[in-house]
Amino acid sequence: MTSESAALLSLLVAGHMLGDFVLQTQWMIARKHLASGLLAHVLVVAIVQLALLIPFFGAAALIAVAAIAAAHLLLDVGKVALQRRDPSHALLWFFLDQGLHLGVLAAAWMWLSPRTAELHPALDGIDPSALAAIGILLSAYAFNVNGMSVIVLGVLAPLGIAPSEGAMHQPTPRVGRVIGILERMFVLTLILMNQWAALGLLVTAKSIARFKDLEERRLAEYYLVGTLVSLFGATVTALAARFFLESIKMTWLP
Repeated sequence: MTSESAALLSLLVAGHMLGDFVLQTQWMIARKHLASGLLAHVLVVAIVQLALLIPFFGAAALIAVAAIAAAHLLLDVGKVALQRRDPSHALLWFFLDQGLHLGVLAAAWMWLSPRTAELHPALDGIDPSALAAIGILLSAYAFNVNGMSVIVLGVLAPLGIAPSEGAMHQPTPRVGRVIGILERMFVLTLILMNQWAALGLLVTAKSIARFKDLEERRLAEYYLVGTLVSLFGATVTALAARFFLESIKMTWLP
């Protein structure tokens, strides 16, 4: 794989991750079953893809983004239908949906990659490896914003271990989600910097802050399972990002 081809693939994946897990608003999610919410989401995905593909802008890139947007629309319609028919398997539908989205991106990349010589990169003097690294990092951080939040909730829901309504100091869902996102951002950054020892301090600090809450059994189970899934997901993402960064010879990694 050439450095230009690697940059193209990483930017395509980054566009999807940003569009699905950062720029998809709660308004869009709540209206996914309506044309307004679905079309707004797909439009955002297309705009983000076009913005990230500026270095390879051309007719071929426009065709690829149009095809990606159309496929995204169809896949999201299918996912909504599956979730409404069988909401108990929401996590399965999430993984299936994301796998198919990545398959579409892979197909678009394979079609575009042989045409990179024809795309005439718009930003002369930029190292394609640097573009690839930007795409990899954007993908890793974007996925850990809301992608891992979906997975954590998908794991917790079937277990039936949500804390009781009367639990003291129980954070609201929004606060808990923000805490989880910040936690994953720290974990991802520390592993990318090869600072594994600092992870223990992070977990210890969070445990101390929630020490009194752990006296309530259901809240303790909820906290432990949620935290472990969140940390595991962030760790796997960071290791994958390091692997891909090393594969494109990013020597600045510690």
